Amino acid sequence: MKKILLAAGLMLGTTLTFAQAPEKMSYQAIIRNASGQVLVNQNVGVRVSVLQGSPSGTLVYSERLTGSTNANGLLTVELGTGTVLSGTFNTINWPSGSYYLKTETDPAGGTAYTITGTSQLLSVPYALFAKSAGGVSGGTAFTVPYTNTSTNAGALFSLTNNGDGISLEGINTTTTSNVAAVRGTITNTSPGGFSSAVKGMNNGTGGLGIGVYGSQDGSGWGSYGVTPSGIGVYGNSTGSGYGLYGNSSTGTGLNATSVSGIAASVSIFNTANNNNALNANTVGNGNVINASTTGTGKGIYSTSGAGFAIHGVTSVQTSAGLVGDNNGAGEAIVGRNTSDIAGAVVGRNDGGGYGVRGFIATNTSGNGIGVYGQVGINNSTGRAGKFENLNSDNTSTTLEVSSVGNGNAGDFTVNNTNGTSAAVHGKVNSIFANFGTAGVYGESVGTGGFGGLFYQRSASGTGPAVLAVSEGSGNGITSNAGGIGNGVEATVDGSGNAIYGWIPSFGTGKAGRFSNTNPNNGNPTVHVSTNGTGNVLLVNHTGSSGNLAVFQSGNTNVARINKSGTAFFNGGTQNSGADVAEAFDVEGNASGYEPGDILVISTDADRTVGKSSKPYSNLIAGVYATKPGVLLTEENIDSELSGKVPMGVIGVIPAKVCLEGGIIKRGDLLVTSSQPGVAMKANPEKVKIGQVIGKALQDYDQKETGKIKVLVSIK
Repeated sequence: MKKILLAAGLMLGTTLTFAQAPEKMSYQAIIRNASGQVLVNQNVGVRVSVLQGSPSGTLVYSERLTGSTNANGLLTVELGTGTVLSGTFNTINWPSGSYYLKTETDPAGGTAYTITGTSQLLSVPYALFAKSAGGVSGGTAFTVPYTNTSTNAGALFSLTNNGDGISLEGINTTTTSNVAAVRGTITNTSPGGFSSAVKGMNNGTGGLGIGVYGSQDGSGWGSYGVTPSGIGVYGNSTGSGYGLYGNSSTGTGLNATSVSGIAASVSIFNTANNNNALNANTVGNGNVINASTTGTGKGIYSTSGAGFAIHGVTSVQTSAGLVGDNNGAGEAIVGRNTSDIAGAVVGRNDGGGYGVRGFIATNTSGNGIGVYGQVGINNSTGRAGKFENLNSDNTSTTLEVSSVGNGNAGDFTVNNTNGTSAAVHGKVNSIFANFGTAGVYGESVGTGGFGGLFYQRSASGTGPAVLAVSEGSGNGITSNAGGIGNGVEATVDGSGNAIYGWIPSFGTGKAGRFSNTNPNNGNPTVHVSTNGTGNVLLVNHTGSSGNLAVFQSGNTNVARINKSGTAFFNGGTQNSGADVAEAFDVEGNASGYEPGDILVISTDADRTVGKSSKPYSNLIAGVYATKPGVLLTEENIDSELSGKVPMGVIGVIPAKVCLEGGIIKRGDLLVTSSQPGVAMKANPEKVKIGQVIGKALQDYDQKETGKIKVLVSIK
């Protein structure tokens, strides 16, 4: 940017009229460019500042002026007529010290000032000086300092100003401590009541009338009062005004301090006065009252008889009537109470909101707590929290806990390895057993989840996950499934029992009972199945008497199995097999035998059979049974009969046959043939007692060996 040079001259012109001085000064300057050429007929912007004391002293006034240079490059403007930026021109106290004029110029007429100059005002226009320093018209001038003593009940010095100015002003520019611009002193150590060293009265009836007004434009105090035992500052209002009014632009409007006493006391002694003892308000965003302490005392200490010690009110949803903040490790708000009936902290809600609301606003560590109740500190006893519904007509939930996250909605823990109390104790006192009338009620409203889940997760724990006890005639546990699910589903991952019912030594009831009371329900009352290799059902009797099982029809016994394993059936038995067989050892390997083989008594081993191999054998014993209806054995019922075959001795059994004795017709007698394990038609003239296997129930005329049904009956 082209550098601009400024040649300035100050011309001050005022009218020498004593009655009234003009509130402006003339200012002229010649504007040149970097080459020294005069800038003619050009709009120029100038910011003028009046500084007190030095070229970089205190700014007492500033304004912005605009104008145009003439054909000679001369700019002429009047200070006091521009746009005021700070201060008041007509209140500058010209005789109080030296002043400097600082100019900043933008030759383009804007506010981008490119040249700055500062010069001292070596003389002040007479009229402006006279306006500030003034003389006394029609009276006697004071000689400073002036001291006089008089005894008079009236006012010794009185100034009346019928205009808008100040009747009396005291100014002091020193930096010495404890210096007053205006000071009033009462020297009597026992003055009369309400005597004032300085007293301000306002007889106006306007709402903003002020008796004494203190103002501080810096960081000090507008009004400051000090007393050893009396009242530092006393204000009284008998009307609607202010007894004491403090105002500040940037400092403190009212500041009270004390070394050992009370810094400020506000009281109402009239019992009929229902007004507030102290009103504090702000239209800004700052605090209405800011109380702090660096010691161990209270920031705010309030007591009350029948009223509220502290009452906070707000009408904005995002705000709060009372907020406590703690930026350290202590508590934000603490309520203390020694009463047995009242609460230390009480939250009351007369609308649809919350009586007490605790929430975590910004903490994402997962260890924050919205509401925290404790008991046991200093060996205290009681309850950490209690919730009550005292309205019998109130059907709302007394305590509601909900969560949209994956954490538990509620977590209750008894962290005492020697404890015997419950983490959750729910009880209900009702004569009704309606749905939902329960000590603990769990509900699942989604497509998954559980209405209740009890988990004993200690691998070394021996206690049950769920223990249900009933001292009355009701059930310990009642379960119902309204859909296609199970009323009770129990699983086991270890070696225990999915369901275990038992009767203690003093009990007289049943360990388990299953009943179907719906006459139209065709499903089995008990369905037991397994995909494993163990028993589907195991019944064990360890008592001295009784049966393994008793079966009834219409409350009448129809079948039973006694303790020894003997079965009794009133209506007989019916089997899907058509023969009676008995398990026998065989010659050789049992894998060499198959159903239908004709078997004869072994001559080499006891209670052993083998395949027949001679015609008309007298050792005929039976046929390898395909599906015995009854299988007899001398083995224990737990034996798998490995290496044995079921030999049918009576009944209808498929048997191997051939045409060695001719074509077989129904009713023909059958005997052994020369083929191993195969029967043939018997010749009635050759057959002897003990050689007949039985009678054929089917014709057979095939050349190959085959099978037909035979009514086995050894004769």
